Amino acid sequence: MALIKCENCGGNISDKAKVCPHCGRVLDQEVPVIEESHEVKAPHEPHPLRKSDSWLSLRFAMNAMIAIIVLAFAGYYWYEHRSNTPKRSYDSIESLTEAAKKGDADAQFELGECYYKGEKVPQNYSEAVKWFRKAAENDHDSAQYQLGFCYLCGEGVAQDYSNAVKWIRKAAEKGHSQAQCELGYLYQNGEGVPQDYDEAVKWYRKAAEKGNVNALSNLAICYQNGYGVPKDLSEAEKLWQTIEKQRQN
Repeated sequence: MALIKCENCGGNISDKAKVCPHCGRVLDQEVPVIEESHEVKAPHEPHPLRKSDSWLSLRFAMNAMIAIIVLAFAGYYWYEHRSNTPKRSYDSIESLTEAAKKGDADAQFELGECYYKGEKVPQNYSEAVKWFRKAAENDHDSAQYQLGFCYLCGEGVAQDYSNAVKWIRKAAEKGHSQAQCELGYLYQNGEGVPQDYDEAVKWYRKAAEKGNVNALSNLAICYQNGYGVPKDLSEAEKLWQTIEKQRQN
């Protein structure tokens, strides 16, 4: 995997990401690589489409374009609504910090968000990781996911796939849909865990059942190429249609 820098918000992200998880921008993948790391490739290339499948191939291409637009909005929505608990209202950064210091997990996570995004305080990834860790240790699922993501991208901490998987898995097991999708992605690409398409599909399904658009898209691609499931273009088409329905609603 390689890290790239989002041209919109400046955040470090995986070069395989379709959407920046920090600002929701659709990525064109034509940005400079920051740091290289080993990528485990799939053991085989996707099966070529037969002539009888060509009409479905065209529909997939059209649906993929729609999905990219949907993912942009979904990424932005997820970034602003990651916590399962609604954000509390604090009069100032001082009152937020005071609540965080007293051990309030939601306040700790929100303070970490402020430092991560540079809102009300200067942007500081190291300070963000400090508060994400406190909230994560207090069993806050969104903080666990965000801490794992910081380890994955090397933001505020040294890049460490083992710790990334550890924290992302904790959030995934609590039902955090984006963590479930991310864990599936790690299994699909063999990053921090042995490459395992069956496990990837398992976690994509869990997230997709919650309506996670990223997971629906990744699951559709698995069906389209036969990764972890029998190749099934009809099932892939159904998933693209589900994404389109979500966009319309």
